[in-house]
Amino acid sequence: MKNRILAVLMGLALVLMLSACASQPEPVSDDSPDFDVVSPYTVIEHKNTQFGAPIPPWTFTAIGALETEARFEGMYLYKFERIGQDLNGVRTLADTFDAASTIAQEINFRVQQKFAGAEVGDNDFVETYFENVVRVLADARISGFRKYDDFWIFRLDNRTDEEEYIYYSLYTIDKEEVDRLIEEAITGQPVETEEEQTAQERVREIFEAGL
Repeated sequence: MKNRILAVLMGLALVLMLSACASQPEPVSDDSPDFDVVSPYTVIEHKNTQFGAPIPPWTFTAIGALETEARFEGMYLYKFERIGQDLNGVRTLADTFDAASTIAQEINFRVQQKFAGAEVGDNDFVETYFENVVRVLADARISGFRKYDDFWIFRLDNRTDEEEYIYYSLYTIDKEEVDRLIEEAITGQPVETEEEQTAQERVREIFEAGL
């Protein structure tokens, strides 16, 4: 009996040893491909080079992550990026043309996203009322935005040997200002029937918590 038990135990031990060997990962060969990502650009200089300071994190941080920071509480953020051979040229285009028009477009886009995510069912009155609100916002003059910071990098494209500037700018606008614009667009729509009144209140409810 003891011999039979011993044989069973030895058999189990052998099975466990074989299972352990089979589960071990195969050693990585020296011929394995290298997945290191190499940037095609070489930074020659940037705005903080002369001060020995690094590139600010906001230039490569997503807007959603930035808006959670305490310093931006109560604000919406808009970040712009332009590339060109002349620093003054890209700066002028970004600050003069990009800011006002793109912020207006971004606000409109956020408004549409907010409405798209709301539960309105098949209420045609609500959808029609909202479309009129969007039209008013598209024509609204956006004010109150401010440039929080800007940054530039002068870099070499190693693929083409071309040198270029990349200019970043970060703008803020108070959420209260955006909420005011949305409320004006909502209340500015004529309400003549009970259905239109209900649609107005439903649209207002959707945007009570902001964008």
